[in-house]
Amino acid sequence: MTEETETVPMPTWLKADLFEELLSKRYGGNYAGIKSFKPEAGLKPGENYSTIMLRLKFEVELKGYHIAFILCPPVLLDRTEEANLTDFVTETDNGDGLKMAMYSNARYKKHVSAILKWLNNRGAVQF
Repeated sequence: MTEETETVPMPTWLKADLFEELLSKRYGGNYAGIKSFKPEAGLKPGENYSTIMLRLKFEVELKGYHIAFILCPPVLLDRTEEANLTDFVTETDNGDGLKMAMYSNARYKKHVSAILKWLNNRGAVQF
C-alpha cells in the first residue's frame, strides 16, 4: 500500500466487534476471538468516486488446536515403564528422551500431519 491510500479516512463506526458473529459462525466452536483488527484503504483516493473500498485484516484466535499438539504426543506414545509425569514436565535427560520419543514416533507423525493439513486448508497455519 502506498502513502496515498493510508490517507483515506476510516469510518469511526468500523470496529472489530461488528465481525464477531460472522467469524463465530465461520469458525464455529473453535472461535475464541479477534486478536487484532486492521482496516486499510483498498483504493487510492479518487479511484472509485461512489464508494470507499476497505481491506480488513484479522488475526483470529482459535481454541482447541494447541490442545491437539499438547495432548497428542503423550496419548499416542506407546506405554513404557520408564515414562512418568515428572519426566514429561521437567527438563532432565530422561525428560528430553521422553519428549524425543513422543514427537518422533510414527503414530504421532501420522496424526499431526493430518491435523496440520486440516489447519493449513482453513488458513490457520501461516508459513
